Amino acid sequence: MKNYLEARDSGVTRWEYKPVEKVDVEYENTHEKPVEVHKSVCNKPSKRLEWRQLDFSQQDAYISAVKCLMNRPSYFQEDTSFYDDFIFAHSKVGYLAHYAASFLPWHRMYVHVYEKALRTHCGYEGTFPYWDWTLDSKDLFASPIWDPIHGFGGNGNKNMPDAVVEGLCVTEGPFANVSRAWRGQKDHHDHQVTLYPHCMSRDFAFRTRSKGDVEWLHALIQPDYVNATLERPNYELFFESFERGAHNSIPQLLQGDWLTFTAPNDPVFFLHHAQVDRLWWMWQMQDPTIIRLKQFQGPGEDFRNVTIKHTTASKSDLLLMGGIADDVKVEDVMDTQGDYLCYEY
Repeated sequence: MKNYLEARDSGVTRWEYKPVEKVDVEYENTHEKPVEVHKSVCNKPSKRLEWRQLDFSQQDAYISAVKCLMNRPSYFQEDTSFYDDFIFAHSKVGYLAHYAASFLPWHRMYVHVYEKALRTHCGYEGTFPYWDWTLDSKDLFASPIWDPIHGFGGNGNKNMPDAVVEGLCVTEGPFANVSRAWRGQKDHHDHQVTLYPHCMSRDFAFRTRSKGDVEWLHALIQPDYVNATLERPNYELFFESFERGAHNSIPQLLQGDWLTFTAPNDPVFFLHHAQVDRLWWMWQMQDPTIIRLKQFQGPGEDFRNVTIKHTTASKSDLLLMGGIADDVKVEDVMDTQGDYLCYEY
């Protein structure tokens, strides 16, 4: 895990790096996938827990595994890490799922592959945590997840120069001054990603958002609002309301790396999306006949893009993992206790 300060002190600063205009990374052509996924019988599903349900030793073990992944070399791009491979995949193929019906199943599989990487490559044996941000909906920035000792560190340092997307370098906690390899574009409609080593950045909405905006974004993660989203009667209405609302409020509040498709540069991203997955699971479990485990409909592409003819999504659609793991079909991950997955909340 490269330290940003080491690069700075050696005479190379973030703003002196030259972005690579054309990145030639052949994910799909690699004959060996770093993470193996395969069908199996789910007899003993693991139980995912909220971050606060882990004791300090369990929290520390999880963070150590993440740091391990950051220290392992990339399978695809020289001088980057295995962790960075996940960021690149989210930018280059994950963007296809945003504002499309595959948004929830794609991220379900993506987080599962990340969990498997922590276990198989870094020996992690604990539960995979999620961050229930509804518990922090009165003040997201006071969440214990930002603890500098047993958490992920807090806000960016206002005394440091801007990092990316007007964010600030995180200089406290276990990920202080780490260097992240990939930078996305601020405009989410542009999924281009460049090699641009920089410190992990956050800016807790203090500089760029009005007080009214911050209050409104907090309202989107209030339990009452989330519960209203869970009452949507079908999958298409649920995912569209959820992605636009509660899901999107988190990056808008945290800023920095979160504002582009390279948002997984911040390891809290995976706990955020485990919570997103949990809420989809809760929506599925509301139907006692289990019909919702099979319910999937909506646009096959970004519904905001009015310049293209949209297709209708299907459970046979492939979820592209960008070469990190084998691609699977939507139908393979509809059930968290199905052929590929084996967990519950």
